[in-house]
Amino acid sequence: MSDFNRRGIRLKDCDYSRDGLYFLTICTYDWQQSFGRMIDGKMFVSTMAPAFYRLGA
Repeated sequence: MSDFNRRGIRLKDCDYSRDGLYFLTICTYDWQQSFGRMIDGKMFVSTMAPAFYRLGA
């Protein structure tokens, strides 16, 4: 058995199978900015970002 123990972060009374808005965190290798960059409070998306937007549509 693994020594790694991760606590569940889901809300107990929330039905995640229903439609709604959810936050998603994606971790990238070495904190690479794969989806774009923030410069002076504006988001400049990378060429890879539109593919991820389509996945969520």
